[in-house]
Amino acid sequence: MSDCCATPIGKHACPECGHAASAVSAQTLRFHLLQSWNWQEGAQHYFCEQTECAVIYFSDAGAMWHQSALRTQVGVKHPSADALVCYCYGVHYGEANAATRSYIIEQTRAGACACSTHNPSGRCCLKDFPR
Repeated sequence: MSDCCATPIGKHACPECGHAASAVSAQTLRFHLLQSWNWQEGAQHYFCEQTECAVIYFSDAGAMWHQSALRTQVGVKHPSADALVCYCYGVHYGEANAATRSYIIEQTRAGACACSTHNPSGRCCLKDFPR
């Protein structure tokens, strides 16, 4: 599989809910922030996937971003039928099935995905895909 399925390096407790959050790249954050030109780099950033937590991204320097600061709806935060589970191919939870999963696995193996930027978590969607 491509590098998008690699386990993100680094965990940090979310300042709002306390759960362990995975590190994301600056590239991922830039892709999803509404006004990325107003954001200054320099800290390590994390993605909190806890559905009950309003924080989506935060930094070890104290910055936090909620859904209103993003251009992308974060499907894992609100996994309804019309929420995206695969950002590379536009698959929603309601249409996720064995056939779409197989297709995504095939495309991922071929390196034809952009999960590291398109998925708000910065990782492959297959972890979040319904079985």
